[in-house]
Amino acid sequence: MQVALAVIRILREPLMRLNASTARDQALALLLHPPSAELTPENVMTCAISVKLKDGEMRKLSRNASKLVRGSKNSLPSPGGASIGGGSEAGSNLASLR
Repeated sequence: MQVALAVIRILREPLMRLNASTARDQALALLLHPPSAELTPENVMTCAISVKLKDGEMRKLSRNASKLVRGSKNSLPSPGGASIGGGSEAGSNLASLR
């Protein structure tokens, strides 16, 4: 969990500069293929070690992650091509990691 939060913390500025209309796709692309210059092993480990989480914060993050997973499953296109559900949770949950 700490390494994942470290990666998001390192990529925070590029993630926050994304175009609002396509932020979800751009954020996913950035997280799947992060710039290697910013994610050096030393940088990631230093940042991961500095992440301090309390048990309550871990439970809250776990609940939010579960909601995101359920939300993304609900927003998958149905066979008719229509979308089921929102998907706006991703942006608000990403912003809560600041």
